[in-house]
Amino acid sequence: MTDKDERQERELADLERVQEFVRPRLERAVRAYSQAITSLWLGNAGAALATLTFVGGIWQKGAFHRCLLVPLPLFVLGLISVGLGSAISLVKEVRIIKRMESAKSVGEFRTDDVKRPTEQAGFWDWRTGLAIVSAAVFVLGCLVGVIELSWLG
Repeated sequence: MTDKDERQERELADLERVQEFVRPRLERAVRAYSQAITSLWLGNAGAALATLTFVGGIWQKGAFHRCLLVPLPLFVLGLISVGLGSAISLVKEVRIIKRMESAKSVGEFRTDDVKRPTEQAGFWDWRTGLAIVSAAVFVLGCLVGVIELSWLG
């Protein structure tokens, strides 16, 4: 065995050890990411429903103000953005999987088909960008709602 071969084996062993350290952290991050996406779905949907319920109750009392509807489109935009991000990511992954399945050898894979662990987990793709938009409009909708309630109260 040559020095070059020994060096390559050591580098491969070092890389495997590094991946063993990274794997548990990446798995925790994937779970947290999945929970964040679920929370955005539930948070925006629940807030939209709560806004509609509140507006309906105020309307029956005859104290309806149009400004009370302002948070609603923000929550709906949050739902649309998280849904669109999830759909784009899903379609993209399905296309990559179909392309990889049709490959006759590893040499036919495209370089962007092979991803780093953080990319495999789904970080920093369409879903992430639109989830950030969803979180921002959720917070904005909540702030607008609290300001409106304190202004009307």
